[in-house]
Amino acid sequence: MGKLDDLQGTKSIKQLISNPHHRKFLKINDEETKATLDLKKIKEDAIYDGVFVLTTNTRLSCLQVVERYKDLWQIEAGFRQLKSELQLGPIYHYKDRRIRAHVMICFMAFCIRVSLYKKLKTYFKKEKFSMTNLLRDLKALHAIELKVENQSIKMRTELREGANHIFRAIGMRPPNRVLHSESWVL
Repeated sequence: MGKLDDLQGTKSIKQLISNPHHRKFLKINDEETKATLDLKKIKEDAIYDGVFVLTTNTRLSCLQVVERYKDLWQIEAGFRQLKSELQLGPIYHYKDRRIRAHVMICFMAFCIRVSLYKKLKTYFKKEKFSMTNLLRDLKALHAIELKVENQSIKMRTELREGANHIFRAIGMRPPNRVLHSESWVL
C-alpha cells in the first residue's frame, strides 16, 4: 500500500503534521483539509533564529555552561561510535547490576577508543588518518589454525597497513606470524 493510499483515511491536516512546532507556522482552514504557510508567524519567529536557552542547576559560570553544552557533541558521537563500530548496541537488561555493568563496559570501551585516538593523533602528527579504516584493518587480523597431517600450526592472518600503524602508535609489537606450532607426533 502506497503513502497516498494511507492518507485517504486521514480527515485532518493536523493528523498529518504531528509536530506542534511545525504546525504553529501553518494556517489551517476550518474544515482542516487545507493548509498554507503563515508568513507573519514565520517572520515573528525569525528573531529567535540562532538563539538558544540553557537552564542549569550547577554553579558554573554562563560561559562554562555554554562551553560544556557545546562539548556535548563529543559524548553523543562517542555513543554513536560505541553502538556502531564497537557493536555495543542496545542490550536489554532487567537487573540493576547488569545495567550498571553494561554501562561500565561501554564507558571503558569509549575510554580505550579515546586513548587510541589520542595515540594515533600523536603518531600521525599533522597527517590525516581515518580511524574507521585503521580499525577495519585491525579487525581483519585473526588467528587461524592449520592442520597438516599430524602437525597443528596457529598463525595470524596478514598484517594490514592500518593495523601496523595502530601497533606502532601504541608502542606494541605485532603478534608473530606463527603463534604456535606442534612438533610432529608419531
